[in-house]
Amino acid sequence: MRKPFYILFIGLFIGAYSFGQTAELDSLYDLQTGSSSVREKVRLTVLISEKSLTDEDALHQLKVAKKLASGQPKDVQVDVIDAFASYHYRKLEYDQAIAQKIEAVEARRSLDNRADLADALYRLAQYQRAGYQLDEAVLSYREAEKYYDQLDNPSRQINCLNGLGVIHKDLGDYTQALPLYHQAYNLAVRYGLDKKRASTAINIGVLLKKEEDYDGALEQYRLAEEINLEDKNYYGLANVYNNIGNVFRLQEKYDLALKNYQLAILNRRKSGKTNSLSYTFNNISLVYKQKGDVQKAIEYLKKSEAEKIENKDFETLSSTYLNFSEIYMENGDDKNFVKYATLAEDYALEYDHAEILRFVRINYSKFAAANGNYEEAYLYLQHVFDELDTLDEESQKVLTSVLQAQFDDQQSKSLITTLSKTNAELDARTTELEEKEASSNVLIMILGFVTLFLVISAILLFFKQRAYARQTKQMNLVNEQLRTTMISKEEKETLLKEVHHRVKNNLQIIKSLIRLQGNEKMDERTQIMLLDFENRVSSMALVHESMYKSGDLAVIDINNYYNDLINDLIDAYSLDIVIEKDISIQIGRNVGIDTLVPLGLLTNEIISNSLKHAFAGKMSGTIKVVLSENGDSKELLIGDDGVGFDIHGARENEQTLGLELINALVEQLDGEYEFINDGGSYFRIKFDGE
Repeated sequence: MRKPFYILFIGLFIGAYSFGQTAELDSLYDLQTGSSSVREKVRLTVLISEKSLTDEDALHQLKVAKKLASGQPKDVQVDVIDAFASYHYRKLEYDQAIAQKIEAVEARRSLDNRADLADALYRLAQYQRAGYQLDEAVLSYREAEKYYDQLDNPSRQINCLNGLGVIHKDLGDYTQALPLYHQAYNLAVRYGLDKKRASTAINIGVLLKKEEDYDGALEQYRLAEEINLEDKNYYGLANVYNNIGNVFRLQEKYDLALKNYQLAILNRRKSGKTNSLSYTFNNISLVYKQKGDVQKAIEYLKKSEAEKIENKDFETLSSTYLNFSEIYMENGDDKNFVKYATLAEDYALEYDHAEILRFVRINYSKFAAANGNYEEAYLYLQHVFDELDTLDEESQKVLTSVLQAQFDDQQSKSLITTLSKTNAELDARTTELEEKEASSNVLIMILGFVTLFLVISAILLFFKQRAYARQTKQMNLVNEQLRTTMISKEEKETLLKEVHHRVKNNLQIIKSLIRLQGNEKMDERTQIMLLDFENRVSSMALVHESMYKSGDLAVIDINNYYNDLINDLIDAYSLDIVIEKDISIQIGRNVGIDTLVPLGLLTNEIISNSLKHAFAGKMSGTIKVVLSENGDSKELLIGDDGVGFDIHGARENEQTLGLELINALVEQLDGEYEFINDGGSYFRIKFDGE
């Protein structure tokens, strides 16, 4: 029986509210009809438009007001233009709202009322910011702030400074945003505007949080908390506690985060302004998602969704549905992922949320890749980055600034777009590698060898053709001429060293590109895979570096090579334990590049595996390398004294990429190996090589 009564109560409440609105409208209509002043009729008609129950009625009343204002003084006409701008802004029609507001601003410039002009400029800046016309918004805020300063209106002056700070903050330009916030804060202190001081402190805290200065952010939030407690400003307190919760969530202090989110909910309800409850519910959902409690995360997302629907906050529903889709995708619920991703996309399209659309399409790409549809995954990502060329100019600036922050760089738009497309291709390949690591990594290694082989072959062929042409020409010359025109041994060595130097530099460029990709936010497994790839390139670059530094280009000092290679690997993995090296080179002479390249890659794979897995739970460890020879045969004993390695279990679990590479490299050396799991993990490799 309770449920029908509850529904009846809600129905009565809505009916009473509608009746109240209707009564207010009737009263305004009566005043409009009875007014003899055209100016007053216009004012009342605009007010009726704002109170109208439907968009059609509101627009109709504005048209009536415009007709009434025709032929009236300019200040009456400009009020109607302002009303049209507000109508379009409420409907999220930002282009129309901005155009009408610009017309109103220009009209007010000819009227002798700087206060009205300042207010119009301030509203125009807000509209331009909402419509992503950020350069224009900055100019409007600046002009409005100048007028408010002349009018001695510090409250509105602070609003302009904070608005400017938010624009620069959203663009990632924190060095421009922070001084603006401090200027606003100092004004609030000077004029005793405590509420403005509290809201500005929150803005400063948000900026410090984005710079990961969590202690500084909390200090600002506590200052805002103190001011709002004195004023009993519950709505301000709710914002403070919500922001404090965000800091603790980022610090993974989940209990403290939840405690502050509950305080935010309590104060929102005390304030009577519950339209922001949805954001706090969404933040609580993020905490439970990070903790791995999927059911709780979904429960609070549903609360956030319900609040937004109840408050008709449909514009931000796309972000809620995006969060739903990501949770379901991460937990393998394909049906619900598609359902909520579709909803997120629909609302993002309806309300022109380009950033949400990008995230939805990136998630579609991940989803397609996880299901083996790599071509479809690539197309989704390609579409995302192609949008940089089709969005309006200001949206491109916003997206470009995001890319600049990710790469910590100040490159031009064209270079960033190129890098973005390259990253899209690398991301697609990375996704494919997660499914087919073994075959893809072997293919990459083979392609690298083929490229290197073709470069060296081309260089050798070039020198061979030059030598052949020179010999043919000089066959008819005397011995003295032959001696004077032939390339000396020293010149040949110089040329070969230059070749090795350039090959080494090209490999360093490849290494830098891999490291640049590794700076992206990605999962730990992908970062480890990119580090492994980077170390393989380093081992090949080190060979060529050793060649051009060697006194004899035919061979390399293998003892120095091994010391440099293992030191680089230890530095790359940055372990918090002491790693000792036991390197013993017991061969009578050095080795050439044809042997050292596969030998270096082989060492890289085995030592990398040792550094990643062998010393878990240990305070120290030893890497051992013994290279010896017996006649024409050589033997490499390499490994660690760590916790050991279950090679058979790795094969059964298909964790065989490292083993497949080791097999391929041993075959390239015409050798064989055996695995020793005694007091650590060791490979004994026997091979012939020069």
